[in-house]
Amino acid sequence: MPKKVRTFQRPLGERRYKKLFVISVEGSKTEPQYFAIFNQPQSIVLVKCLKRLATASSPIQVLKKMQGYLRKESLRKTDEAWIVVDKDDWTDSLVKQLHAF
Repeated sequence: MPKKVRTFQRPLGERRYKKLFVISVEGSKTEPQYFAIFNQPQSIVLVKCLKRLATASSPIQVLKKMQGYLRKESLRKTDEAWIVVDKDDWTDSLVKQLHAF
């Protein structure tokens, strides 16, 4: 009896990322451009950059933007959420306020 020939078909569509990084940033142009480099078709990570609101760029406002996103969206155990602020633009006391959250 001849062997059965198995056909293999790769599913079409987008490949699911293995890890999502959600990054809340204080800038609206430069920082999203920095992190967009990770979103290549062959990448196993996906970076979602949360841009700041027009006047909301303080460290606390960047954190609140992330908290709002996390209330609406659910992350998998392997996903990570980060905030990025430029330390040179803010006093130590403003940055230390982030530890209270």
